[in-house]
Amino acid sequence: MTPPEGAPLGLEVFILQKLLCTGLGSTILLLVCVVVTAPFVPTMLRKGTLEQLLVRPVPRWQLIVFKYLAALVFVAVLLGILILATWVVTIVLSDVRSPGVVLALPSLLLFFALLLAVSVCTGVITRSAPAAMLVTVTYWAILFLVGVTHQQSIASRLREENVGKPRPTSVIDALRGRPRSIDRQQRGSAFHRTTAGRIADGLYSVLPHTEDLDTMVDRQLMRDFAIG
Repeated sequence: MTPPEGAPLGLEVFILQKLLCTGLGSTILLLVCVVVTAPFVPTMLRKGTLEQLLVRPVPRWQLIVFKYLAALVFVAVLLGILILATWVVTIVLSDVRSPGVVLALPSLLLFFALLLAVSVCTGVITRSAPAAMLVTVTYWAILFLVGVTHQQSIASRLREENVGKPRPTSVIDALRGRPRSIDRQQRGSAFHRTTAGRIADGLYSVLPHTEDLDTMVDRQLMRDFAIG
């Protein structure tokens, strides 16, 4: 995870927790949960199963809500095991405590609640588990692409605002001999003024800001490790 010359212990633990709790580990777990929970509603609406549910004195909306909540509880348990195990293992191996990693649980659970809402809605309309999976994964991909593109738009605005202004020189810049002002190539780039940038900003304004959830957890982890 780090160069051969090593890195501060807090930085290594930060990278490990980010990789497992908000990175590859959580992504794989949520993807598996999308596949597992997608058949919940279509299976309930199958012919022969729905009739047995409707003969009971339970409103139809409660059937959907209870299925939704059951899926959330199922995923919350899995996410809790992942985050708790990561926290305990890093404490045992490094003796570094990071209570901020617990914020990953409500963050990831809220993100999955958005995905599950799309999955349940698609399952009610199509009564097909594969369709619910496909639409949910597509929605996830759209949120990711819009978030990444919006970050590029923000960086483009900052570069344009700082054209001609001096900027702090880091140690790396001093060693490389880079100028303190903005490069000419950066001056000519204005992604936020392009059609793609405006479309990304428009979609970002109406879609859930899921990238902000990851940023919140990352900032808390930085307070625990990098700044400390």
